[in-house]
Amino acid sequence: MYEQNVKAGRYRSPSQGSTREPLDLDYLGARGEAAVAQFFEIDWKPRVINESGWQKARATLHDLPGKIEVRASSRSNGGLIIRDWDKADASYVLVREVSEATIRIIGWMDGSTARNLARQNPSKYRKDFNNVGKEMTCIPGEDLYDVLELKMRLFGVPSYAVD
Repeated sequence: MYEQNVKAGRYRSPSQGSTREPLDLDYLGARGEAAVAQFFEIDWKPRVINESGWQKARATLHDLPGKIEVRASSRSNGGLIIRDWDKADASYVLVREVSEATIRIIGWMDGSTARNLARQNPSKYRKDFNNVGKEMTCIPGEDLYDVLELKMRLFGVPSYAVD
């Protein structure tokens, strides 16, 4: 996936202000998936997908059970990015890296709702991050739903709830 992401221009270069290596961002994504899995109390096993299987995996697999896709940002104000080819029926969860040891779960939105928002207000919700002519849907954290709602919707009452 690393090579595919580099070819697609998903990483900012040092001249664009990046201080991270591309593999750092893959590592952040895996840490985000682990954090969301822990929050939802579901088993998570990391997967390594080779270059030739990437397209098929993107179309058929989800990061976590329940059609959950995790999007991680190293920026303190990073938004939920949903690309045009991403699954409309998936639930996308945004996490932000607070420190090397801390991932914060910000919120969630399903793909079809995010795309509808972007169609209604493209100046707010469509961005070309790397100035390469590829706009993506980006939902600010403050516009996302509370992740407890998704947990209850998919998995029932949260484990800390009392009668």
